[in-house]
Amino acid sequence: MKFPIIKNKEEFDEHFQSHIWFDTAKQICGRHQISFTELNRFVSKT
Repeated sequence: MKFPIIKNKEEFDEHFQSHIWFDTAKQICGRHQISFTELNRFVSKT
């Protein structure tokens, strides 16, 4: 899996909802035997 290179806030905003983060979270959770359905994503209001 190849991760995007993010250099600034604008690029972060572009990639924030990308499927790659959900795929990555599923893999990480699976390795640690954590149910992905129980995982919530924090979104800052600032």
